[in-house]
Amino acid sequence: MTRWLGLLLSVVIAAGLVRPAEAAAVCPKIDIRRELNILIPAYIYPSVDEPYASLWNRILADVAIARKVGFKIVVVVNPNNGEFHGANADYTRIIDRLDAAGASVIGYVHSGFGRRPVRGIVADIERYGRFYPKVRGVFVDEAQLDLFHIDDYTTLRRAAIRAFGGTAFVVANAPGVQLTDPRHREIFDLTIAFEDIESHLAGFVQQRVVKDAEPNRIAYIVNAVAENRTAAQQQVAACEIARSLRSSPRDRRNAGYWFLTTDRGDNPASDTDNNAYDTLGTAHDAFLQATCWINSLQPCPH
Repeated sequence: MTRWLGLLLSVVIAAGLVRPAEAAAVCPKIDIRRELNILIPAYIYPSVDEPYASLWNRILADVAIARKVGFKIVVVVNPNNGEFHGANADYTRIIDRLDAAGASVIGYVHSGFGRRPVRGIVADIERYGRFYPKVRGVFVDEAQLDLFHIDDYTTLRRAAIRAFGGTAFVVANAPGVQLTDPRHREIFDLTIAFEDIESHLAGFVQQRVVKDAEPNRIAYIVNAVAENRTAAQQQVAACEIARSLRSSPRDRRNAGYWFLTTDRGDNPASDTDNNAYDTLGTAHDAFLQATCWINSLQPCPH
């Protein structure tokens, strides 16, 4: 009898006479869909050994989910801090896999807060184009986005277009620097408005220059998200951060891209572990679920 009742219920549901119970809301306070994409600073060596292989496989799985839900994932690869003189087979392999999966892959370079000679950065960009043809753009770290460096970054933009074509995706990261000139919005496709620890986010005032920019031109990177939380508490925290970035008034938050990690990059037991992005942190599941929810009002598909 139980078997027949189960079959009957399946037929009734399939016929649309009743609906199965809906999944619980991942982010109950988010009830309007917003586009919120992901930017992953993947400063992880692409080894086939563990734990690195599992981290890259997780990123590839994220990309597959993003394609199903309909949001974008941009992955920043970082071979030798952006300074290299030939292709690395491990990076070629992971870039090819990411590209085939549907991610946009961009390469890391650093500008030393305007102190590094522009010709050296241009050479780095050109080498990405020469040795990694599936890289689609560049992530300019330690940018100095002020009036005095407009020409320098215009030169980098032109170099990126030569290296990657007219669709080159150029990102600027100027941690701790207040933007002062709106012309930078014309140079960069995406600007990191915030890269800091979670506890500093609540009091952060978005820079005047980017307040009126379209959300798809602005990103927030939130690190050091507290680890001493249960999985449920991490989910609440991720949802609250997502809501503050994408569902707040435009004069406070205006983000179309984000990344969240529990890593802080300041390991007191190590003189070399200053990289907050050499893991995905312990709240990555919560981060991805919050992204799926704000884009679709549904949990991530399997």
